[in-house]
Amino acid sequence: MRRMIAAGGAGALLAGLCVWSGAAAEAVRAAGERCLCGLVPALFLYTMLAAACTKSGLIASLSRTVRGRLAVVLVVSQLAGYPVGAQMLTEMAAAGDISREEKRRSLGICIGCGPGFLLGTVCRGMSWQAVTLMILSVSLPNAVMMLAAWHCLPRQRLLRTTPHLDARTLTGSVDAAAAAMVKITAMIVAFAGVGALLEESGLVAAVCAVLPVDTEQGTACLRAIWEVSNVSGYLEDGGGLPGAAALLAFGGVCVHLQTASIAGEMPWLRFWGCRILAAAGAWGICRAGMGFLPTVPAFSASMPSVSVTGDPMPSVCLMLMAVILLLDRRMGQTAQKSPCTQRASVLKKK
Repeated sequence: MRRMIAAGGAGALLAGLCVWSGAAAEAVRAAGERCLCGLVPALFLYTMLAAACTKSGLIASLSRTVRGRLAVVLVVSQLAGYPVGAQMLTEMAAAGDISREEKRRSLGICIGCGPGFLLGTVCRGMSWQAVTLMILSVSLPNAVMMLAAWHCLPRQRLLRTTPHLDARTLTGSVDAAAAAMVKITAMIVAFAGVGALLEESGLVAAVCAVLPVDTEQGTACLRAIWEVSNVSGYLEDGGGLPGAAALLAFGGVCVHLQTASIAGEMPWLRFWGCRILAAAGAWGICRAGMGFLPTVPAFSASMPSVSVTGDPMPSVCLMLMAVILLLDRRMGQTAQKSPCTQRASVLKKK
């Protein structure tokens, strides 16, 4: 049954590409430009620093309890951006600092858009009061859920480690950040193309016709649920700040799959339950906080955007990054399968 569904979906996508290839190509181009000019520059350094903090043992040295270490991950994830929390949890689980179950419990909580994403997309041109309100609306529900989940976390004290930063840690952090950026960019571009096909087919319009909302605003909301960087379009079409805060707290399907690709496993029911609760909390906090703002801020759609038209360097750099990662992975697999490596492992066991 699953094979039939997968084959049918692939056939439908292929037929859609043949019919609406122009719309899909334009959506992919716009998404790639948005990633290269906005998301990758804003998230790459955060992701690299988060990986360096985990690989060097800095997080483990800040606290001797699992609760304290997960609290550090929560704070960093709310400041750095969507994929950083999943990457830090994965690195900590691989190093043995937290268990697999503790990682699974925290995946739905240690996730946030971060100030860099907000300032580059939704909050451009807004006052500092509105920016602060959006950050608090998205982050506070995660903090509340973490406090509620602390009773499930162990209290035993762990060994305090000494942080170490060397060339191998630095290069490994850069590789991890590059791999995360490639995954994020590929997912956003793919989702943009598929979303364009869904809109051209009329499926999105049919869903919006059932919902008690305006067609344009409903379409913009579904786009943001599908891929969260489209929240700017939701505001441009007349959406309010509470709705934008809820969409940012939920994260979008694309971000959820990015988190799963980095984490390697996902407790989907628990994860979606946490994100729905976070979205409801963000909506309520933002709605209540707007009463204290001097004026209701409006989204500025006239802000100048960076264009890469005619400049092939960002695309070339991204392609080289992907090639280097693929070659590095292939060389690692070859080294594991080589006779010398196998013989060395056998001698080591003896």
